[in-house]
Amino acid sequence: MLFFGFFIALFFAPLASLAMHGLSGSKLIRAAEELALLRTVAGSYGISLLAVVQFRRLPFHQLDLADHLGGRRFASLDLFAQTTAKLEAAGLSSSTAMRRLANLIREQSALLALNDVFLVGAVVFVLLAALLWFAHPTMIAFWRRGDAAHLRAEELMESP
Repeated sequence: MLFFGFFIALFFAPLASLAMHGLSGSKLIRAAEELALLRTVAGSYGISLLAVVQFRRLPFHQLDLADHLGGRRFASLDLFAQTTAKLEAAGLSSSTAMRRLANLIREQSALLALNDVFLVGAVVFVLLAALLWFAHPTMIAFWRRGDAAHLRAEELMESP
């Protein structure tokens, strides 16, 4: 988690630099405010999207684990029956053993769904970082630099 915050800062600093390139004065302040607003909106959208990914992947992993334990994948390997037999031999009733295994499947599928959420988040951030890495700031043509300097000087004179 320590590195997570460090790399998030390394992602957003160049993004802010690119977004506010060439701005000065009150335009820079407004751009910083709008960038903070967009970052907050994108974060809330991302959080809800990751919740949807977890909600959708949980039943998939539950079914996959139940198929694996229930002997549907390999007919000769019925781990569910073997495990319930071991739990019944340990003194649990049949219904309690089945409930324990169902809870175990539910817990493990939630962890696998959470792994999928972090995988989706990592892929999105790597793609966005690659996009940010290859982005170039806008360059002002040599013959227009004087015009840009003149406009900035006018902007400074007009600002209160």
